[in-house]
Amino acid sequence: MTPTGATIIVVEDEAGTRATLGGILEDVGYKVIGLERGTDALEIMRRSPFNVVITDIRLPDVGGMEILELAKEINPDVAVIMMTGYASVETAVDAVNQGAYAYFVKPVNPDEIKNTITNALKQQRLLLENKNLVESLQRSSKLLSETNEKL
Repeated sequence: MTPTGATIIVVEDEAGTRATLGGILEDVGYKVIGLERGTDALEIMRRSPFNVVITDIRLPDVGGMEILELAKEINPDVAVIMMTGYASVETAVDAVNQGAYAYFVKPVNPDEIKNTITNALKQQRLLLENKNLVESLQRSSKLLSETNEKL
């Protein structure tokens, strides 16, 4: 998937961090939806397609873990990247166990976040290709079985 074909939701209550991260990702060619509140992110995720979610773990209204849970419910293959200024091993383990693709401590290194997103999108593409191949194989197998029965 090319960067211009991917939509990234960035949920960060710190305006400067949100703007910086959004600018970095837009410069690469991603469509970025920057949001301050978790409730806004939940609403957007319910009604708009998205490929990656980057969320702060600590938000004033809805926590990043809840955003992770809903994003995975809507699209199990979505990459959710968690970031925090208050890192702990417990939080990192919880995030990964709940399906986070990656966990970053702020400030986030621009090259690391870009590489992580690139890898996440490649993984999504491969999962989709695999799913399509399995479906094609199942259709072919069914057709072959039906043809064999007629013989």
